[in-house]
Amino acid sequence: MKRGNFIKFFCICTFLLCLVQIPLAAQSNALIDELLNEEQATFGKSAYLCLMAAKLIPNWAGVNEAMAYLQQANWGMTIKKADEPILLGELAYLLMKSLNISGGIMYSLAPGPRYACRELVYLDLISGRVSPNRFITGERALQIISNVVGWLEEGQ
Repeated sequence: MKRGNFIKFFCICTFLLCLVQIPLAAQSNALIDELLNEEQATFGKSAYLCLMAAKLIPNWAGVNEAMAYLQQANWGMTIKKADEPILLGELAYLLMKSLNISGGIMYSLAPGPRYACRELVYLDLISGRVSPNRFITGERALQIISNVVGWLEEGQ
C-alpha cells in the first residue's frame, strides 16, 4: 500500500471510530440525566453505572446488559427489576462487589447491603441520613458512586 493511500485509510478509520464513540457517550450521558431527575433512583440505572465504573461491562452496554451481568455474577443479592427503586444498602453492596472493595471485619463476616452501607459510611463516602433500607434519589446515587470512584482513584 502506498504511503498516501495508507494515510487516507488511517484518517478514514479514525474518523469512523470517532463517529462510533459519539453515540456511546451520548447514551451514558442521557442515562445520567435520567437518573438525576429520579425521585427514587432505579435499580437498573444504578447497577449500570456501578458496573461501568468498574469496567465490568463494555462501553456499548446498556441497562439490559448490566442486569444480565448481575444475574450471572451471583453476588448473593436479590436482583430487582430494572425499573424498581434501589435501596441505599443495595447501592453500597453493588459498589463494594463491583469495585472489589474488601471492607472491614463485619462486612467480611456477613457481606451484604447492611454492612456494605456501614463500611461506606465509615470510609466517609456516604454522609447525611444513613439507613441501608432507605430509598435514595438519583442525585444521591450519583453522588455516592462518584465519591467511591474518586476515593479509589486517589488510592484509598
